[in-house]
Amino acid sequence: PLSTMIDFALFVPTCLLVNITFGPNNLLGMTHAAGKGWRFAFWAGLGRIPPFILMISALAVGLGVLLDTWPAAFMALKMVGASYLVFLGVRIWRSAADEVAWERVRELSLAQAFRREAIVAGTNPKAIVLMAALFPRFVDPQAYWITYSQVGLIFLIGEVLALILYVLIGATMAL
Repeated sequence: PLSTMIDFALFVPTCLLVNITFGPNNLLGMTHAAGKGWRFAFWAGLGRIPPFILMISALAVGLGVLLDTWPAAFMALKMVGASYLVFLGVRIWRSAADEVAWERVRELSLAQAFRREAIVAGTNPKAIVLMAALFPRFVDPQAYWITYSQVGLIFLIGEVLALILYVLIGATMAL
C-alpha cells in the first residue's frame, strides 16, 4: 500500500543517519583501516553483519514487542548500552596515543579483526536498542514479515555503506 511506501521514504534517511552515527563498530573500522588499509578493514568490518542479522531476527520474533510493552526493560537496556559506550570511549581514549595498541592492530589477522567486529557488534546494546526503537515504527502489521525483512535489509545495506565511509576516513587518516 501507499502508506508503506511513505514509511519507507522516511525510514531510509532515518536509518542511514543511525548507521553513520559514530559508534564502536565505526570506530573499529576506522582503526583497522588506519592500521591495515581499507581493503582489510572493509572485509573485517563485514564481521558486524552476522550479529546484526541475529539482532534483527530476535526483534522480529518478539524482543521488540517485549521491549515496547515493558518500558522498564527498554530503559534498562538503554542504560546498559550507554554504560557500555562510556566504557568503550574511556578505554579507547586511554589507548589512543599508545603505540603498543597500534602495533596490535597492525599484527591482527583478517580472521581476528572480523571476530573483533562481530564481538563489538554483538555486545553493543546500543544497536539492539536503536533497532527496537526504530524498526517497529516502520513495519506494516498487515504485512509484518515482508516489511520487517525490508526494514532489516535496508538497515544492513546502510551498515555496509557506513562501514565503507568510515573505512575510507580511516584510510585517509593513515596517509
